[in-house]
Amino acid sequence: MSILCRYLTNTAIREKLAPVKLNRYKDDILFYMFYTNVGDVLQMAAAAELYNRDWRWGRGLFSTNG
Repeated sequence: MSILCRYLTNTAIREKLAPVKLNRYKDDILFYMFYTNVGDVLQMAAAAELYNRDWRWGRGLFSTNG
């Protein structure tokens, strides 16, 4: 299955989009991003931001000491 070129907008507008600043989002949004973007760079970015907020991944879920 191939995607028509007219639907591949990412390459055409990539430079025009504002960068995503995950530090502005609440934890619940980051968890949503993590669990709904499996295998995507957004999943890794959300995990990194959650880690910065002292959330840790283990045994299939996140936990915090706070």
